[in-house]
Amino acid sequence: MVKSKNNSGREADIQLSILVVTYNSDKTIEECVESIIPELKSIVGEIIIVDNNSEDKTISLLEAMAAQYPQLRIQLNKVNRG
Repeated sequence: MVKSKNNSGREADIQLSILVVTYNSDKTIEECVESIIPELKSIVGEIIIVDNNSEDKTISLLEAMAAQYPQLRIQLNKVNRG
């Protein structure tokens, strides 16, 4: 089982993984992530965002949010895989 830090900073088994696939979503990606984060307070969870080679500000927004939210993991594809 995959481990992650829980809200108290201790390592624990991940109970929920949420996968979001995105492409050129700079207008909506922050709202998407910030709507999920509060739901992860009572469980150990992670948000995995797969970006399909966005050409707008999505990637820089994701990188900034990943620094702010330890539950956020990003995968940057070099090509749009659809």
